[in-house]
Amino acid sequence: MGKPTKPEHCLQIDLLRFLRDNHPTEAEFLDRQGPSRNCYYALKSTGLIIDVDGRLHLSPDHLAKDGQSFRYRHMIIWLDLERIDWIRYEPANNNRE
Repeated sequence: MGKPTKPEHCLQIDLLRFLRDNHPTEAEFLDRQGPSRNCYYALKSTGLIIDVDGRLHLSPDHLAKDGQSFRYRHMIIWLDLERIDWIRYEPANNNRE
């Protein structure tokens, strides 16, 4: 058996928009994914998608209230702009000269 799929590999903008806009059933999501169910299990097990009354939704913990962006770790995925920003933090007391 191969290594489990990392959620980062499943965070494709078109897939996230599909989830945001359609709230598919599990069967509809799996039909869209084809024979591989890896992304479904990776997103579900990490809580990035949740089941609400039989429909899949992007987690409100990661989806902005306006639905325009999805945040995961160091990524901000802009769903309608088709852009991904990577956020890097440095300590405030960094003394570079």
